[in-house]
Amino acid sequence: MGTIVISSPHGLRASAIGRALSDVLDVPVLDRAIPARVARDLAVPIAEALAHDEHLAGGLGGLFVRYAVPLVAAGGLGTPWPTIGEDEFRDKTEQVIQEVAAGRGAVVIGRAGAFVLGERPDVLSVRLTGPEQERIARLMDADGLTEVEARRRVRETDHAREVYVRHFYRRRWDDPTVFHLTLNATAFPESTCVAIIAAAARGRFRASAWR
Repeated sequence: MGTIVISSPHGLRASAIGRALSDVLDVPVLDRAIPARVARDLAVPIAEALAHDEHLAGGLGGLFVRYAVPLVAAGGLGTPWPTIGEDEFRDKTEQVIQEVAAGRGAVVIGRAGAFVLGERPDVLSVRLTGPEQERIARLMDADGLTEVEARRRVRETDHAREVYVRHFYRRRWDDPTVFHLTLNATAFPESTCVAIIAAAARGRFRASAWR
């Protein structure tokens, strides 16, 4: 098959679309699975690995500080606390994505996958879009938030993702030259979005097989 990477601002149900694509195309989906794998490999608790990946709203300054994880030794005594820095976290995340793309492929949600994998012919890079107000309304309906709460969540999460890409890859997270397909996910039912992306993936992966 191949790998589909999906980039999206908050409020467009990218994870749900990714799971549906994985069923249609019979490939695994990597969403939270990536930080789980990173956490295991680096002996970092999942909560802290997810914090690296999701909570960048204030910029990276206060986030990628050196932090420690106690490793309990056989007599119940703690060993010295190792630390993980931002470069190590990024490198491990990239390694997971690259290993998946080199294997049977997957649907990768976020994690700057389009920037990690570049122009591989067996990768389809998708950018979901949608008006902010529509995304806010969807969050209000799905999570029972007030408009103020939903707007704050959308803007903070969007900023977090923008900062992540800018910091690590020196690129705009919505750079149109990076993506093969840009789709307004608020203009179609979710099932239609899945069908469009699946058709684009099959076409691109068939073409790559001829090269």
